Amino acid sequence: MALDINRTDENRIDDKTNASKALAFQKALSAHPDIGECFGPFVNIRKQGTNVTQKPHMQQKHQNHLHVSSQR
Repeated sequence: MALDINRTDENRIDDKTNASKALAFQKALSAHPDIGECFGPFVNIRKQGTNVTQKPHMQQKHQNHLHVSSQR
């Protein structure tokens, strides 16, 4: 159960003029308790319950989109 998002407010995630909105959106997604993975240009985490693991190596693969999945 995952989705990839490449635009916020009709601007691409990798558009530098959109960085503050993309960062705020990704932070909000990653803070949601039902989110299991949140990978993108700013935040790269995997959660199991309340345990959060940083995954900085995932940033390289997610520069132009956000990958978000739910916890099962």
